[in-house]
Amino acid sequence: MIFATQVMIFGQDKWVMRNLENAYPHVDRIYVVYPYVPFSEYNSKARELYQLNTFDLDLIRKSKYANKITVIKGEWPDETTQRNECLQLAKKDGVDYLMIHDADEFYFHDHFEKLKDIIKNDTYIDNTGTKRELYLVKGCVFWKSLKYTTMTDYIITNYDVPIGGKISGIYEAVINLHEDIRYINRRNTHANRYMVIEHTDVLMYHTAYVLSNEELLKKLKTWSHSVDFDVDKWYNEVWLKWTPEMKNLHPIFPYEFTHAEPYDGKLPEVIEDLRDYIP
Repeated sequence: MIFATQVMIFGQDKWVMRNLENAYPHVDRIYVVYPYVPFSEYNSKARELYQLNTFDLDLIRKSKYANKITVIKGEWPDETTQRNECLQLAKKDGVDYLMIHDADEFYFHDHFEKLKDIIKNDTYIDNTGTKRELYLVKGCVFWKSLKYTTMTDYIITNYDVPIGGKISGIYEAVINLHEDIRYINRRNTHANRYMVIEHTDVLMYHTAYVLSNEELLKKLKTWSHSVDFDVDKWYNEVWLKWTPEMKNLHPIFPYEFTHAEPYDGKLPEVIEDLRDYIP
C-alpha cells in the first residue's frame, strides 16, 4: 500500500516543517503544493495584498524529509483545482491512498499508524465491486492558543474523548486513488462510499486558529472561504473582541463552534512543546 500526504503551503509558514516531521515516518511520499500567489477566485484583491508566497522552500530541500517530497509549484485560481492537480499526479505516480494533511493538521504518531491499519484492513466492497472511496476523521480545532479548543454544536458532535477535550468536527482525510474520485468543492469530494472513523484513538488536531492577529487576517483574506462570510466583520467583532464567555464562533456556520474552553488533554508529539504557545 503506497500511502502519501498532500500539504498545501501558503500563509502557514510556522507549521510546515512540523507537518512534514509528523508525516515523514508513516508515508512513502509527501506532495508539497506551493502556490506562488494566493488564489484569484475568492478575493479579487488577495494578490494585491499578499503578492508572493513567503515560505522558503530551501527549508524543505535541505531537510531530512527531502527524499520523500515532491514539490508542485504553480498558480491556481481556486483550492479545488489545486488539490485536483496534486491528486492526479499522485495517481499517476502509483499512490494508492492520498491523505489530506494540511499544514496546520497534526496526528499522534500512533494515530497515523492506526489510521493506515484501518484502511489496510477495510474489506468493504459494494455490489458493483467498488471499494471505499473516502475516509473521514474526527478532529479537535484549537482556538487562539493550544490551551483552548473550539467546540461544535452538541447535536452534531457531543462526543467526549478519553484523552481529554471534545470533538470539534469531521474532516475528509484519506482518498482511495484506485476509484474514480476527485475534489468538487475545496477538500470535499463526490465520494458516495465513505467511512467516518469512529475510533477515538485516531483524531486530527487542527491548529487552524492558533494564529496571531496578522496571521489570521492574512488567512481570512486569502482563504478559499473568504467569499462565504463578511471577513472584516467577523475579524473585528468575533476574533478581536473574543472572551471565553462568547458563543457561536465559527466564521461561516457560527453554531458549529458554540464556544471555546480550556483544553487539558495531550497534544501530538510534534506540537507538544507548544503547550504554552500563544501567538
